[in-house]
Amino acid sequence: MADSFDVIIIGGGAAGTSAALTCLNRGKTVGVVTNGVETSSLHKAENVTNYPGLPAMAGFEMAEVFRRQLEESRAELIPGRALSVIPMGDSFGVAVENEFYMASAELLRHLRRDALPGQDRGRCGQRRGSGERRGFSQEHWM
Repeated sequence: MADSFDVIIIGGGAAGTSAALTCLNRGKTVGVVTNGVETSSLHKAENVTNYPGLPAMAGFEMAEVFRRQLEESRAELIPGRALSVIPMGDSFGVAVENEFYMASAELLRHLRRDALPGQDRGRCGQRRGSGERRGFSQEHWM
């Protein structure tokens, strides 16, 4: 597995899968940080009817469709949870479990309040009051 990408996407759900496929179509190398599909909120949904172009189906079926698309693409799946995103000049690093990955751009899925330890809604790389890391909002990299 590569440890450096053009783009690292945090989250392998609907938005992360779409972002990964779009970046791949634009010739970028892509790493997708994702846990197993059984841990996703979508996987737990009984019936999903609000995704355009897809018929109504159980959430676990839809999560499997998205995972299969990622697995069949050129994206590299990085198993685990993103623990921190660290700006490093013209690039940034992402700590995933005990590994560290580098990229020149990042895309984040919608972050829950508890998605990254010490993080707040939609913010990544900043702990309030720590002053150790500068935070970048999702829009910073878009």
